[in-house]
Amino acid sequence: MLRRAVGCVCGKIPNPQGDHHFPRVPFFSALTPGPPMPSSPLELRALIGREATSRGFSRMAVTALSPGPAMDTYDGFLEQGHHGEMAYLATGRDARAHPQQLLPGAQSAVVLGMDHGWARPPDPGGLTGKVACYAWGRDYHNLIGKRLRSLVAALRREVPGIGAYAGVDSRPIYERALANQSGLTFSGKNTVAIVPGHSSFLFLAVLYVDRELPMDTPLGDHCGSCRRCLDVCPTSAFLGAHQLDARRCISYLTIELRGEIPEDLRPGLGRWVFGCDDCQ
Repeated sequence: MLRRAVGCVCGKIPNPQGDHHFPRVPFFSALTPGPPMPSSPLELRALIGREATSRGFSRMAVTALSPGPAMDTYDGFLEQGHHGEMAYLATGRDARAHPQQLLPGAQSAVVLGMDHGWARPPDPGGLTGKVACYAWGRDYHNLIGKRLRSLVAALRREVPGIGAYAGVDSRPIYERALANQSGLTFSGKNTVAIVPGHSSFLFLAVLYVDRELPMDTPLGDHCGSCRRCLDVCPTSAFLGAHQLDARRCISYLTIELRGEIPEDLRPGLGRWVFGCDDCQ
């Protein structure tokens, strides 16, 4: 939610000396004979899974279009002004709640995940700043946006007439709510989407299709009484479990805020200069 960029501009495929954590795949699939056009929702889901996997997505789940009760939380977040200067969260509210505005006739939401992770380098100390690890590689909006366009193009070739719309968080898509609703992740008390037994270090994307697909079920709560992510925040950005005041979040202060950082929050930033990983 806090990572905004001008989304989905084509970029280069990662080179083996750079972002080697992302699988190297071509933009266009080879036009070789494939399996026949899917004849059932289950076969279509399997086809989407194969095409997504071949483009580097490591996780997939399917859910209903509407984010459901999560929109009530979203609306409260906006009403209390906790989004700060992120006006795009308000202007894109209706499209997040009603995906048919993006794809008329949409019936299913396919949530895709791509893990990311880099070995943390030795701390050089001194007058150096820290950058959130999701930003150590290429801009994920560009990287994943290109692969989504390739995925949609493949689906249109293999399933003539299918309607599809795909994007990451630079589009008006409530990707975290859909990921939690689909069972791909569950929501931590810090509002971050978490893969059980893995981490919260993954990029999310959503593919809307105008076809009915077999759906998955939510995972439910996995946090129990733990509140480590809430207590570790140096700027006290959490008002409680699942309640974030973005105006106090270091990611917001170092990326989204256009004015000066309030003086009372500056000590809590420490060495963070772009984003923050403390609560993850």
